[in-house]
Amino acid sequence: MSNYNYNRRPRPQLYRSPLQELDARNKRYTPKNVDRNNHYQKLCEQGKCKKFQQPSYSHYCIHHETELNTLDELIDQARQTIDFTIDTENDIKTQHPALIQIEFVHVNRPSIVIIIEVQHLPPQTSPEFIKIKQLCSIIYASTNRWYSWVDALDELSKFRQFNLFDSVDHSVMYNIQDDFKGWYNRVYPRTPDHKYAPNDKYSLQFAIYHVFNQWLDERMTLSEWSCGIDLALETYIPTGLVGRDREQYIRGAKEIRPLLERYALNDCFAVTKLIFPVLYSWSLQQVNDYEASMMSLVLSLQPPQLMELEAISDDEETVVHVRNEPPSELATISDNNDQQQSVVYVRNEPPIPLLQQPQLTSSQYELILSDDEPLPPSSSSSSSHHLTSSNCPTSSRTVCITQHRNKSDQQKRNRKYNTQRRAKRYRHEVIRHIYHLFNISKIKRILRSMNINYTNFNIVSHTLFIGLKDEHVQEQVEQMLHERMFTEQHYRRLYA
Repeated sequence: MSNYNYNRRPRPQLYRSPLQELDARNKRYTPKNVDRNNHYQKLCEQGKCKKFQQPSYSHYCIHHETELNTLDELIDQARQTIDFTIDTENDIKTQHPALIQIEFVHVNRPSIVIIIEVQHLPPQTSPEFIKIKQLCSIIYASTNRWYSWVDALDELSKFRQFNLFDSVDHSVMYNIQDDFKGWYNRVYPRTPDHKYAPNDKYSLQFAIYHVFNQWLDERMTLSEWSCGIDLALETYIPTGLVGRDREQYIRGAKEIRPLLERYALNDCFAVTKLIFPVLYSWSLQQVNDYEASMMSLVLSLQPPQLMELEAISDDEETVVHVRNEPPSELATISDNNDQQQSVVYVRNEPPIPLLQQPQLTSSQYELILSDDEPLPPSSSSSSSHHLTSSNCPTSSRTVCITQHRNKSDQQKRNRKYNTQRRAKRYRHEVIRHIYHLFNISKIKRILRSMNINYTNFNIVSHTLFIGLKDEHVQEQVEQMLHERMFTEQHYRRLYA
């Protein structure tokens, strides 16, 4: 007869799904937040508020399984965007950085959101990583505008170790949480939940509920964000489990990932939704009629007309190219009695948040003279022309360009000068075949967004000729304008 005591047999451990573990963790570490979130959820179930409403969007998870074509498309989109909402997540167990969420904020079309899973990036020597780094460098350019609920620079400093960006030195940045406090206290003076102490701040969940009467679910805050949200990573598949245990694990892992993804997206969408009311100091009536207020604001804040410079052909006479300058200065060139003046007004306005407008670069454009105009003054004679400032509106500046009257004795010199200048324009050139729907304006906008400073370019029979300053710039542009640029697929991605 066996003496084995069956009462001592180890009991099978009860399986807890990742979602059950998360709920237990929330109750243990942040019970007040759990109660608050449950309160908002109950209000939503009773019909007293709505669940947070996501806008129209497309999203991409960035990791070692992301295809190069997808990264190329995102790079193209990033070059056409100047406003970005940024958020980050740290893993609750390891305390390591896990996610960077970035929304490409578009006013008149669906937004794009990327979720960079930094614990699942490709090797730094791989083509995929180089593309991801290029994408980040475009987003983190100093000419762009960032929006975040907390200090974005402090958040991103934790991600330097992943070598996604060389530096984060940004000047155009909006901390919506700080701005929200003053705006809310002013627009909602009768609410009892005001915060006035310097270090006392409102939560994002509070802001969304009290401004839009929507419940922003904060259940997923203390999650294991390094788990690999995208199912394409296949991190939900266990290696050491079989049978029923394996099925349970996969089912639980798949259950939580869509919830993590939705939370990560909503953190960006919620901040973006608050940008216009806070930064433009909307009234309570404007907030209550959000869509109409957005429409009227967009219509009233159209981008300023930008001075377009078309390509120079041999039969054209182009006299002036104006460089972008600070709007507060009014430059004039003194005139003599034997000279006539042409006045060009160039409108300069301060940057307006969330207006998608092309960025002008400080490219050096060359001067081509007509046969009847004088040669440009040399450095020795430049002292005869002086710049003066005037107390005039900063929204415009006047550039007065002096032109000599026609003099036949200058024609011969000018023809020789122009011939020499035209010969230099294509000394260093890059040639690309282009899809027939690309025109000069579209190509010009693409080159400017890539910070390509050309001396001249022209299109002849679907062939693009780009003149560049020197051989070093030519080599750089050859690499930047890869074989997938200016193709039909490239055009469809941008303008379809």
